[in-house]
Amino acid sequence: MANTTNLAIPLVASNQAQKEVTLNTAIATIDAILNTGVIDRGLNTPPMSPSDGDLYIVGSSPTDDWASNADDIAYYQTTWKFISPNEGMSLWVNDEDISYTWDGTAWVSSVVNALDDLSDVAITSVTENDILQYNGTNFVNQNKIDSLSQIGVNTASDNTNKLSVNSSAVLFNHNGDDSQVKINKNASGDTASHLFQNGFSGRAEFGLIGDDHYQLKVSADGSAWFQSYVVTNSSGNIDFKQDSNFSGSLTCNDNEVIRAKLKDYCETKTAPASSSGSLTLDLENGNVFEVTLTENVTTVNLNNPPASGSGGSFTLILKQDATGGRSFTFPSSVEWSNGVSPTLSTAANAVDILTFLTIDGGTIWYGFLSGVNFS
Repeated sequence: MANTTNLAIPLVASNQAQKEVTLNTAIATIDAILNTGVIDRGLNTPPMSPSDGDLYIVGSSPTDDWASNADDIAYYQTTWKFISPNEGMSLWVNDEDISYTWDGTAWVSSVVNALDDLSDVAITSVTENDILQYNGTNFVNQNKIDSLSQIGVNTASDNTNKLSVNSSAVLFNHNGDDSQVKINKNASGDTASHLFQNGFSGRAEFGLIGDDHYQLKVSADGSAWFQSYVVTNSSGNIDFKQDSNFSGSLTCNDNEVIRAKLKDYCETKTAPASSSGSLTLDLENGNVFEVTLTENVTTVNLNNPPASGSGGSFTLILKQDATGGRSFTFPSSVEWSNGVSPTLSTAANAVDILTFLTIDGGTIWYGFLSGVNFS
């Protein structure tokens, strides 16, 4: 028996007996196909008491009378009959209120699924972009779409990511004046933030994270996080949470620098100790050094001076220990007024204060004796 090409509807042969059987089968098939609303989708076992005209989309592992008809359209007309779907065939699933289309491999939800709150939608004009919504009686022209439960653009949305977009860029353009992106949270202890990920693993986050103070935090693995800074909302003060290393020069000119605390050449006192007659003063650790002489110092290293062309200075506080009589040999790069090195106090617990200045990267240090024999 010959069938039509697309839907396999049986054709009546010219010399066929019982033509009415073939004709009735063809009409029943057409009736099933034209009724594009199926009762259910994905069942593998036929219902117990079907009625004539019932339609189903068979599941992937059918049994009993539906065996060997996975994904076919099953319709009941005295017995179960089946239609193999063609690519592009669409059916409405009544119990889901969703339209499905056969893509050649599987039944996939159509665009109506993305507009969950609308009964039926039609774009009537490409130029006018009219959107029609069925209100139960007729179609009404809508100039906006409200209360959609989920939207996926070039991807699938889910209950967590109700708006999901797969795109190389997203543009929010102004409408003639300002343009703002607002993120509103429910309570102070909740989070409203921007989270940056690599392979869906967090690497950086900024915003109101767990409180109402603006903060930035980073992570190398998405698990261990480090706060970089927190901006207090009542004052605007910035609290840096990690030690920072700054390099380069800060040129103040006429600009005011308020409450700055810099690691390089800052007014920080350190107390280095000599070892085996050698003492190292590292200017990156501060520029006030308090040294208690517990031995004779014969070698002094002045490390990490400012670059040539920048002025740099430090203060050296030399204290004799309880024994006293310790000597201190200045490095050869130090030049003194009139070329005479000062005589230091040797009494027990005596204190001498000296200042040193360089402008050529430490090639020459100009030495000044600020005070002697403090006690």
